Amino acid sequence: MRVLVVALVLLALPARSVACATCGCGDPTLTSVGVEKPYRNRLRVTLEERVGTQTQGVGAAGSDLVMTRTLLGVSYTPLSRLTVAAFLPFIASHLRDAQHPGAWIRGVGDLELQARVVVARDRSFAPHHLLWLVGGVRTPTGPRAKDPQGFPFPDDDQPGNGSWDPLAGATYAWFGGTVTLYSSLLLRYPTSGARPYRFGASLLSSSVAQLQPFSWLALSLGVDVRQSWADRLANDATSPNTGGFVLQLVPGALFNPWRDLLVRLAVEVPTVQRLSGTQSLGPQVVVSVSYDFL
Repeated sequence: MRVLVVALVLLALPARSVACATCGCGDPTLTSVGVEKPYRNRLRVTLEERVGTQTQGVGAAGSDLVMTRTLLGVSYTPLSRLTVAAFLPFIASHLRDAQHPGAWIRGVGDLELQARVVVARDRSFAPHHLLWLVGGVRTPTGPRAKDPQGFPFPDDDQPGNGSWDPLAGATYAWFGGTVTLYSSLLLRYPTSGARPYRFGASLLSSSVAQLQPFSWLALSLGVDVRQSWADRLANDATSPNTGGFVLQLVPGALFNPWRDLLVRLAVEVPTVQRLSGTQSLGPQVVVSVSYDFL
């Protein structure tokens, strides 16, 4: 509901439009955030809602978490090869453990800033091949959430990391008309922050095949792989039930119901989980709405 309300507000704002996104990039391919073709002055606003579950530990030491994340994203292309973006999440999680039988953890997460630079393309207008380098940083904007008694919630359940975390990677896209392929690799490296708890680094890989049978509809199937390293406690010991390997299948669909409005529906299904200790991830449902202002 929050996604639809904010999307309607954004669409009601006045904006000067000089061309549609298809005309500007020379390709009618529907694209999600991060793989849209860059062209000068392209401005894309996105609102994403994500819902998923996670369990850690067993018995009195265990916890169940139902997480919702609302993400506001803005990307702008000031130059034909450069796109800058900012992503701000809002987290609302329902935690059940021995100390918190039914507590809500709410708060603004960490603002993430990114820059994507096109380093290779086969031609400037309507390219078929694009290669980006990606760099950025996650900033410690998320406050430390506390329970009704005034004690902080567990560090790995907090809305933010509390540290400056750089990220770097690359993305490749091949636009072939009705068939499009994407592949990306991203490394996140959390640093030591004001809190004694330090999150582990993670290596994320994503590959997507997309079929677009109609101008307004695209179907996709992706494979996401994440390898994360264990978190560290104040004494540098490994935090239990953190880190490991996950492979997810991600079926999805993109809809273009009106002008430059784009709706994405997807489900992330953990298929292979080799996680450290006792922990498990459930499926995540993703709904996003994007609009290009020109």
